[in-house]
Amino acid sequence: MDADPAHGAAVLRLKDVTARVGLSRSTIYELLGDSTRADPEFPRPFRLTKGGSIGFLESQIQEWILKRVSVVTTPTDD
Repeated sequence: MDADPAHGAAVLRLKDVTARVGLSRSTIYELLGDSTRADPEFPRPFRLTKGGSIGFLESQIQEWILKRVSVVTTPTDD
């Protein structure tokens, strides 16, 4: 097994993330920020260039989606 977690990792740009998660750009920034809608579990972007381009690891976005689905589909005690 490769010890490098980024080996073979795909990078998604913000427009790709919005399409994957079905949320707007502004909502994603709210999830990343200090607002009441902030989600500390939402994957953090990283800089691709010094000029400010950012990217997200596809695997982290996919993991976040799966966690959200499991929260929604987990039965509750009624």
